Amino acid sequence: MKGADPDPGIEDVTEFFEELVTPRKRLPGADRLAALTALLTSPVLRTVALVQWATDRKTGLAALAAQHGHDRAERQASDAGAVLLGAVPPKDLARLEAALLTCERAAARASVESEAATALAASAWLSWMLGRPDDARQHVERASSLGGANTFVLLIRGIVGAGLTPRWSQQRGDARS
Repeated sequence: MKGADPDPGIEDVTEFFEELVTPRKRLPGADRLAALTALLTSPVLRTVALVQWATDRKTGLAALAAQHGHDRAERQASDAGAVLLGAVPPKDLARLEAALLTCERAAARASVESEAATALAASAWLSWMLGRPDDARQHVERASSLGGANTFVLLIRGIVGAGLTPRWSQQRGDARS
């Protein structure tokens, strides 16, 4: 796999993440959802997925390279941070919507509570980026109830609990309660 552990048998994670937000007639099957929940447990790959879904595959590849310390890693890491903090507007809200639906389905089908919690935390971040703080709050509460005490769940809980909204949505006036 091009990426990092865990390895659910995906050769190219950025291609896989892209497939999940590409318009299709059917939603991903159980095997793809299980692979997603496994990948999201890796902080490196979760960052790559979220950054890529908010932007594009090229930015996902750059985030992956930055996570692995490759060329121009410092600038790329700060670019990924800007996306994660909501300072950069998403390129296509439909990508975030597709990712949100997929993460929600993955969480619902996860057989391991920690994987479900991480998929719900990703759903919370996606909802937050879409300007839906109430939905984000519900997802993060569900993640927390599953024992989701990992750093990402705690970070999203802090952002949502503080009432913060993505800077890009404030600039456009898109944040909703």
